[in-house]
Amino acid sequence: QVNFEGKRFLLSFLSTMGKSVGRHTSISFLLLLALCISSLHGQESFTFGHIDSKQGLSQNSVFAVIQDDDGFMWFGTRNGLNRFDGHRFRVFGQEESAEISQNLSGADIRTLYYDSHIQKLWVCSLNGMLQYRPSTDDFRSFPFLHASKTSPQNVSVNCLHRDPSGTLWAGTRNGLYRWDEREAAFLLCLPPRNIDKFEIKAIYPAKEGWIWIGTNKGLFKFQS
Repeated sequence: QVNFEGKRFLLSFLSTMGKSVGRHTSISFLLLLALCISSLHGQESFTFGHIDSKQGLSQNSVFAVIQDDDGFMWFGTRNGLNRFDGHRFRVFGQEESAEISQNLSGADIRTLYYDSHIQKLWVCSLNGMLQYRPSTDDFRSFPFLHASKTSPQNVSVNCLHRDPSGTLWAGTRNGLYRWDEREAAFLLCLPPRNIDKFEIKAIYPAKEGWIWIGTNKGLFKFQS
């Protein structure tokens, strides 16, 4: 493939040769053709496929995509959770308990987080959050608690992330929560500036215990 300086030289050369007549014109055309072929040689070709509800997807609006360690592809849609094994879709929510089905069947699932730390999938919808356990092929729900250990209503999780120390953080419409192993629940944290009253859109645990928090009212930096 011709580099930039080589192309510029050839274009200048062709411009000069283009002023000539007879056999010189033929040479110019051949060099120009070689330059075009060289430019196209390095371009990649892409193949796109289209999958929708006709192939088994529960709904065509897909908001979250992730792959687990077993190779399964997971899709969060406006109407439930889907898993693709390379051949067919499995739609969750039809065989689970009533409580789990309420969070899966017809749920608006906006976030999927595969937790490689424990090799489990977290499913976040507008109705709450569930953890998929592949060993038992079922789901488990966990409460979100305030300082008074009371559970708020309608916790919608927007983002999940583990920090370098292994702590799992959840950004929600109700504030920032931290996973507590002893309580087996997510506990509300109370950072400065009443961030618990803001809707958290993104979190990124950085070095030395700092967590960057993107909200609907600006960016915050919180030390855990």
